[in-house]
Amino acid sequence: MEGFRIIREASFAVMSLCGEQKYNFTRQYRLSDFIFRCEIGDSSLFYSCLTGELVEVTKHEKAFQYLVRHWFYVEKDLNEKENVPKLRKLLLALDKRDKPGYNRFEILTTTNCNANCSYCYENGFKQMSMSKDTAMKVVQYIKNNLCGFEANIRWYGGEPLMNTKAIDWISEGLANQGIAFSSKMISNGYLFSDNIIQKATKNWNLKNVRITLDGAEQTHNKIKQFKNTSQSPFLHIMNNVELLLSAGVSVTIRINVEKHNVEEIKEVVDQICIRFGKTKLLDFMFRPLSNTNRLSTIESSVEARRHIYNRINEIKTYLFEKGIGVNSRELTGLTPHSCSADDRRYLLIKPNGELAFCPEDFDVKQYGSISNGEYCFRPSSYYEYRYDKGTICNDCPLYICCYPNSLCPASKKTVCNEIHKDSILKDLELSIKKEYRNYIIVNN
Repeated sequence: MEGFRIIREASFAVMSLCGEQKYNFTRQYRLSDFIFRCEIGDSSLFYSCLTGELVEVTKHEKAFQYLVRHWFYVEKDLNEKENVPKLRKLLLALDKRDKPGYNRFEILTTTNCNANCSYCYENGFKQMSMSKDTAMKVVQYIKNNLCGFEANIRWYGGEPLMNTKAIDWISEGLANQGIAFSSKMISNGYLFSDNIIQKATKNWNLKNVRITLDGAEQTHNKIKQFKNTSQSPFLHIMNNVELLLSAGVSVTIRINVEKHNVEEIKEVVDQICIRFGKTKLLDFMFRPLSNTNRLSTIESSVEARRHIYNRINEIKTYLFEKGIGVNSRELTGLTPHSCSADDRRYLLIKPNGELAFCPEDFDVKQYGSISNGEYCFRPSSYYEYRYDKGTICNDCPLYICCYPNSLCPASKKTVCNEIHKDSILKDLELSIKKEYRNYIIVNN
């Protein structure tokens, strides 16, 4: 197509609901409120937060009619935000037409942990580990309620490796039932060994491990406070990362960032990159601690918070330019769900077999049990979104796909601020550039 090319196709579901907008040369058009635009060389990249479509434009006048038809431009007087609630309800109704069932299972093997992080949101949670009887019921529950051809499992805790027997029982049970599955894990990385990794690749179908670091070696060791260690936990974890990568398991290094460690994060990143090179099996993600701590015991001044977000974005850009994987926002466009809690294909299974929809509230609420074997329906309140977002949201292109659930602990705080908004938009730009670069690598 002369003057433009499609880098990422629009969502079929969203375009089915919206249809193509008819172009009328007598009408005046403006750029949609839900478009993010950035420049690369002589090209402009247009990304629609509505449809998820990404288009490279080299000659605007030749691309204009296509951009109108696909909602990049809208009629001048159209109130787009007015239609957002209706569009979301239609998308949700479309999603609900499919047969009930799950394809993503988050399984907590235990709430015990070998670390003692002061910021952990699970502090005070009831300590329990999954028994063999419960594990066998988990297998049967997955069999009865699986939607699709494969179960996607994420092992979680506590530290999931403190109960590897539960992982063995469930993995063996699924295999014996002929149920295809793959798994991921969130871990502190300390308890891996040659034997566990061999078993993980062969029996657990483990594809990825997310390992959390809290800074450079000394800082990390101090914060984690691992029990019964005889060597530097940081160095031990790095050795385990090497074992995982050598076994073909991808590793995501999640680095928690706060004012006490922000200036050493680049040092940690460089140290890891030097040791492991540009392997495609390794990538990074970064999280400010105050965003992940539901107890709100970690706070920073406005200046410190801005500095933290700026440093994170600088390091992400640095990694992107070096060709090293970095976790950034997914280019999905509008979806029927905003998080795990309102994604009806996701389910969390506790060590005692109770069911929940979010890891942050599983110790407080339970909505069912694997014992009855039936699909667990979400309360209708999980789909009731807040639209009174405030003036800060009015000029944000992500307005349409940012809808915090009223039951989420985060919604009790300020939903967004200028610092966070600036950060997520920079993250969006990075995601767009990553998508474009990957397209060029594949197609040129």
